[in-house]
Amino acid sequence: SCDISTVFSIVVAIYDYTKDKDDELSFMEGAVIYVIKNVNGLYEGVFNQVTGLFPGSCVESIIHYAD
Repeated sequence: SCDISTVFSIVVAIYDYTKDKDDELSFMEGAVIYVIKNVNGLYEGVFNQVTGLFPGSCVESIIHYAD
């Protein structure tokens, strides 16, 4: 389950992304991803109940929660 209190933004993929490493996410353009962490442009997010890393350049923010 996704704890919404840890989500700080929701993004939509503007490109397909295929993971290079086991700790990354793969997704198709248009995927909606819940971001839980952003470290220097490398995002950690949840998609299809899988948590993984992906580059922020592949996504666009649609909702941002203020602290």
